[in-house]
Amino acid sequence: QKLAEFNSLKNPHLIFPGQEILVP
Repeated sequence: QKLAEFNSLKNPHLIFPGQEILVP
């Protein structure tokens, strides 16, 4: 999950299995 958080800092939109994270 730490990798996903690290990627969220680079990508505004990250889509996980059954979960979507939106970063303004």
